[in-house]
Amino acid sequence: DGSGRLEQEDVRLRASDFGLQASGSGLRRARASDSRVSAPVRGGTYLQMDLEDVKMRDHRKLQAFQLADQLVTAVYRVAALLPQDERYGLTSQIRRAAVSIPSNIVEGCAKHTTADYVRFLDNAYGSVCELEYQLELVDRFQYVALEASKNARQLCGRVARVLNGLIRSLRVGT
Repeated sequence: DGSGRLEQEDVRLRASDFGLQASGSGLRRARASDSRVSAPVRGGTYLQMDLEDVKMRDHRKLQAFQLADQLVTAVYRVAALLPQDERYGLTSQIRRAAVSIPSNIVEGCAKHTTADYVRFLDNAYGSVCELEYQLELVDRFQYVALEASKNARQLCGRVARVLNGLIRSLRVGT
């Protein structure tokens, strides 16, 4: 529209997102079609960046997230079969670990730096390893038939492999 304002569909950023103090009215671009934006920062200077460089990662497109989301459903099915006296023990633990995996992926995708992104993916990977062990306990204590936990165990392995590959590929680039 030529007003210099960012359109609603654009990513809304603050200089503080990049560790800077903003002054004035926030991000601006000269024309609505410009792919570069500038933000006034302390001292009368401007932070300039390309909109393509600052778009958030879409967690829904990640295979690791999609598999982790399926894993949550599989784990909740197993948890529903566990004995009542494990409600506040193993049942609660495996549910928390399972939900933690996609939650950390989502939170990591929302971070602005690759280092932060990888840190949250590392947390998700740790939760997968924790969940694998907890499912081993379920099997060892024979709380459910092995066939009942098989899908969750297989998904755990797939999520771990995909997350490990993603983390390794991001570390190579840093």
